[in-house]
Amino acid sequence: AHFPLIMMALNRDKHVIVDKPSVLTKREARYCLTKAGKKLFVLESLPYLEHPQYTVITRLLHTSPQLITAHFGFPRLPPSDFRNDPNLGGGVIADLCPYLSSLGQYFFKRRATHVSARILSYTAKRAPMIATISISYGMNKMLQGIIGFGLNYHNHLELWGSSISISLTRAFTLPPNESNTISVNQRNSSKTITVPPADAFAQMFTRYATIIQRGQNATVHRQLFERSCILEAITTSAATGKSQHVTYEA
Repeated sequence: AHFPLIMMALNRDKHVIVDKPSVLTKREARYCLTKAGKKLFVLESLPYLEHPQYTVITRLLHTSPQLITAHFGFPRLPPSDFRNDPNLGGGVIADLCPYLSSLGQYFFKRRATHVSARILSYTAKRAPMIATISISYGMNKMLQGIIGFGLNYHNHLELWGSSISISLTRAFTLPPNESNTISVNQRNSSKTITVPPADAFAQMFTRYATIIQRGQNATVHRQLFERSCILEAITTSAATGKSQHVTYEA
């Protein structure tokens, strides 16, 4: 897990950009953000949202969608890979659920209210390997995800509104030298939009540098904390087999 490394950097008065998941629980998030205060920044690496294809989707939607479905799976990992070991923060919940929680933040712009997670299979070390996830946001808005290791590579996103549906592949890991195609169906009229290549990582670092220079960390820290609350609720739901209310108290 990244929590000890984040605290080590903050104790040395360093800003932090950390791979997802930055933390595994809201308690860890609160420790980090309290230590950071108003002076330091803890920024989670989620570069996929910086790709211009998400700007195109936002313009097409005009308002937030009602339903999002996301599928992200890839072939079996080597036995020595840390993601196979729950003691090292491994498993599909920790590794891929940050994509789902950040998608919901980006498009719904509401707090999640309830989550439900079902584990379909485990690694040899009992890390969750394939899972189905539902995240409810109130106002009839929901995100549904299928995520897993040991699957044929699949990376797909669909967004549905009352009069539009949008779909694309390579929604989460698009190489910087590749263009992408967005499929749009609106009132029975279909079209495709080509998005030119872009380096999402470079754009993320540029935006984060701007955020740090401006010295205003309240929004990014609130978003990180809310994602930690969602991840904790999903982890609990996966362990108990029961739907969980997402609580945002520290």
